Amino acid sequence: MKKIISITLIFALCLCLCACGGNKPGNSLTSPNESNKNDTFLNSDDPNKPTVMNMFYRNTLGIEIVSDNPDIQAVDQKADDLLKKIEDYPDSLKATGKTYYVSAEGDDKNDGLTPETAVKSYLVIKNIVTNGDVVLFRRGDIFRGQIRLMPGVSYGAYGTGIKPRIYGSIDGKEGEWKETDDDIYTYNAPMTNYSNIIFNNGEAVGRPVQKKDELTDKALNVLYKSGKISVYSPDGNPAEIFDNIEIVDDAYCLVAGNGNGEDSRDITLQNLCIMYTGVHCIGGLGSAFNFTIEGCVIGFAGGRDLYKGGNPVSLGNAIEFWYEAENVNVHDNYIFQCYDTGITHQGPNSKFNNIRYTDNLIEYCVWGIEAWTSHEEDQEGPDNTYGEVYIENNIIRHSGYGWGSLDRPDKNVYADITYSAGDHTKPLRISGNILDRTRRNAINLNNFPDKSLLILTDNTFLIEGKRGTAINVIRDTCKIGDDFDAFANKFFGTVSGNKLIDVA
Repeated sequence: MKKIISITLIFALCLCLCACGGNKPGNSLTSPNESNKNDTFLNSDDPNKPTVMNMFYRNTLGIEIVSDNPDIQAVDQKADDLLKKIEDYPDSLKATGKTYYVSAEGDDKNDGLTPETAVKSYLVIKNIVTNGDVVLFRRGDIFRGQIRLMPGVSYGAYGTGIKPRIYGSIDGKEGEWKETDDDIYTYNAPMTNYSNIIFNNGEAVGRPVQKKDELTDKALNVLYKSGKISVYSPDGNPAEIFDNIEIVDDAYCLVAGNGNGEDSRDITLQNLCIMYTGVHCIGGLGSAFNFTIEGCVIGFAGGRDLYKGGNPVSLGNAIEFWYEAENVNVHDNYIFQCYDTGITHQGPNSKFNNIRYTDNLIEYCVWGIEAWTSHEEDQEGPDNTYGEVYIENNIIRHSGYGWGSLDRPDKNVYADITYSAGDHTKPLRISGNILDRTRRNAINLNNFPDKSLLILTDNTFLIEGKRGTAINVIRDTCKIGDDFDAFANKFFGTVSGNKLIDVA
């Protein structure tokens, strides 16, 4: 019989392949990257392999998607409903200045002021747009390369079809793959900052190795050497067996601040698909004020510095606010498959206030939501304080089961929410969230101020028995069978309406 326990607190520490769209029943196939060398790494005849929005696969490794557990099915339906809402999020940006249009079939000699006179490259209008302007990308198109955001300018979509795709990758189908050894294929184009390779929009993900003799250990292992990548592909030439290959070869945040030292102020990102980058999908913003992200699909961030200087490091967030941010609203987005974190505000000597993360679906990241500060006397910065932060009505699922979880150097750190709350001067509100089957902890709380500033209400935690923990506070851990209310009240000022469900 399932255990449903009312709790007052649930905080905890907390590949793979994923998709953007509904949480339809899928398979629990072993990842292609985990197959034996004699196994095929595609299972294309499986009728349950889920796709969403006709764009991305939603496979996973190490946790079943399909379940006959009614509690899991109920969360599946809620994730479906939220994903459908995100998919159908309306285009509503209105300019007080000019509206510019960007299309893959545009012409950079155009003025960009109508859909019929769209430009082809955002770079043509980047330094023309000004406060109150709106830039719209045509739905269904792919735009490759970095987008620098200008203060007072908002960015969204126009037309019909799937959300416009901003990619930091190169099209691996356009180059030549040549067999250079038995079942080893080398891509002909030179690489400068290789970090990741994604096949068939997430059906399979290449995993990096450092030495050639490790290459054939598993299908789709990738060796980056002398500016070229080589892939072990026992089923044949990758260009012939995959319909889509995205090679991430960049060293920048894909959507970033303008680079001129100005604040990222009064900006909205709406209905964009931002994917495939070796660093952060949205980051490098500088100080961000009045910044909104809504209706977006953001995934496959990070992995560039898997082996920097011979030592592995971690890098790659879907959305990162660094150093200073105020009046931030991140809502109704699908965020998935990040080498590091889904959404984060962080940094030394930092200042954050009125930060709202609400109604997002976050899946297969190492951490769903992360926040931290530190005191660095040798670095300039604002007062190290946190004002109000709202983490509300999000669905965070399967943290620690994404592609990045396999290759991170620091294992066993997975959490739906990991938070250093020591510098809060106003409340941190965690309310109405669903935290579903983390690999380790649902919420991991590091440092905390006066507990009256910490509010934990109406959250639902799905835990697989002893496989994961609900709350972890400075090595004091709350697990299945413990007195959750008593534990929560030790650290939180307000605790009510929380529910723990054991789905083991």
